[in-house]
Amino acid sequence: MSEQASIITDELRAAVGMESAPSEVEIERSAIRKYAAAIQDPNPIYFDAAYAKRTPHGTIIAPPTFLCAIELDSAELKIPIPATHTEQLNGGVEYIYERPIRLHEVLIASRRLAAVSEGDGRLGRMLFLNHEIAFRDRDGKLVGQQIQTGIRYARPKEEQRTRQAAAAAPAAAPDDRVVADTPPIDVAQRLRPRYFEDVVAGEPLPPLPKRPLLKHLVMYAGASGNFLEYHYDPEQARALGMPGLILHGNLKVAYLGQIVTDWIGAHGTVLKLAVQLRGMDRLGDLCLVQGKVARTFRQDGRGLVELELWSEAPGNRKTNTGSALVALPCRDKQ
Repeated sequence: MSEQASIITDELRAAVGMESAPSEVEIERSAIRKYAAAIQDPNPIYFDAAYAKRTPHGTIIAPPTFLCAIELDSAELKIPIPATHTEQLNGGVEYIYERPIRLHEVLIASRRLAAVSEGDGRLGRMLFLNHEIAFRDRDGKLVGQQIQTGIRYARPKEEQRTRQAAAAAPAAAPDDRVVADTPPIDVAQRLRPRYFEDVVAGEPLPPLPKRPLLKHLVMYAGASGNFLEYHYDPEQARALGMPGLILHGNLKVAYLGQIVTDWIGAHGTVLKLAVQLRGMDRLGDLCLVQGKVARTFRQDGRGLVELELWSEAPGNRKTNTGSALVALPCRDKQ
């Protein structure tokens, strides 16, 4: 970090540890359905009650990244952000689950500012804010956590925009990748258990190509409440030094979540999903989501699998990297 005055004020430093008032939210069917449609995930566990009853869950559940779409009215924090740092980006997110989020349940959410830091990068001096959001049931039992890294930066000057856009995403190049759309996964495939004993380290996950249209970015804005204009307004994107309209960070996280849920099927459970957003993905480019098995192990009587995840833009440029921890059924427990 260069030798310049810190942008972390005494007031901001004192805000670390600040916690919000609890916010109560009911998990509604329409919210789950709209979110699943926005991320282009046709998994029937998110909308088909008859199908859901045939699964171990017994009811409709939410996608593993749905927590980011929950409106937390009283759980917002008034953080003293420097007046110069008006713009924001998503740096990454981690979800940790005790169990899936179920339809119609009521959760109590609270937000905490866990840490602040600063650093220099392609957007100048940046401020990093780490938020922890805990979701509990009415009995006070922890259901899930969302750990979000937000980035704040100053609006770039005119002469900086071209340089920042080039750094954020290299100039568009011909995309010579030939990737067919993923064949639909039928109900029988989703209900067929993937057993822990059958999984081996190094095994690849079927690739998941994503080709979102502008309408999907608008749908995601509505479903998630993220209306940052550089996702759908070309002039705003240009003014901020973006390489064009870019995909929402959490939308890309949802894509990495989908490749996991498609692979584990109805009998698997997502325990953790962590994604780092390393670069921008332009609207119109193929976002190719991929993954592989990192390792398998048993713990507390469960068969657990760690997955390595990433997505690539044209030029095989990795723009997002991550990992997941899932539980799979074991044959010796049947």
